[in-house]
Amino acid sequence: MNKYEKELALFNLGKSLVELLGEEQAIADLELLFKRHPEMFKDIKEVSKIIEEVVKEPDLIMKNPKAKNNNDYIVAKKEISVQEKKMADIGIRND
Repeated sequence: MNKYEKELALFNLGKSLVELLGEEQAIADLELLFKRHPEMFKDIKEVSKIIEEVVKEPDLIMKNPKAKNNNDYIVAKKEISVQEKKMADIGIRND
């Protein structure tokens, strides 16, 4: 994969995120996330599984304290089955 190619994935958002964002799906560049956080993931499949679990039923949704715009959020889930009961969080930018 060259530096201009992306591995994009669509994720269905849970009810709380749909109500907040006004969107039913979010898109993520799995390759980019894997490259930025190699210490967190075994492979791209794990990136996808974690995002899917978090956005489906988050335990916490808050404004991102390092926001680039007013629509930046941190979304977290206390226990992620893929990571053996570790907490996971992701950033969501609605633009």
